[in-house]
Amino acid sequence: MHVYLGGPHLDSQLISWDPARASFRCERCKGRVFDTGEITADQIALAQMFDSGVQPFLVGPRTAAERDEITRRYLSGELSSAVLQASRKVARRRRVKGARPTVEHRRARVQEWLLERFVVHGVFERVLEEALLLQREAPQEWEQVCDVQRAASTLRRDWQQIDDERVERAKRAHTQRGS
Repeated sequence: MHVYLGGPHLDSQLISWDPARASFRCERCKGRVFDTGEITADQIALAQMFDSGVQPFLVGPRTAAERDEITRRYLSGELSSAVLQASRKVARRRRVKGARPTVEHRRARVQEWLLERFVVHGVFERVLEEALLLQREAPQEWEQVCDVQRAASTLRRDWQQIDDERVERAKRAHTQRGS
């Protein structure tokens, strides 16, 4: 079978290739176009100019490569499924019932303890180990810090939510303590 790519079309050439649409026509299958599924640069450019479905997604990206990637994902259907998936996650989240002062107070106490212990150890991983050990082996002492057990992931999140300035002060205090 021969492929027609331009120039004089011979009778033996049954397939005509359209590189802009990444599709071909067969002379024996009148009226049918066969799509390869490939997304071409021409398709991306046309979608960015004329497809109103992709245009809202092109507002944020700063570079042409990012816009092309978003358009490619839009044309392949990945973007639509990702947006749908994200909206389902939002719908599953539980609503927070007003302010939760108990949780905030508990987090503040744990953060203070983490900072104090960081001054001693100088490495968060050691502070985390100490907290988990204290909860496991001396729960009465841990109750002075927090009224509930805290998982390692929760303690990490508590640490990450501490203001950077306070962490820097704790680092300086640790350094001065070691001098």
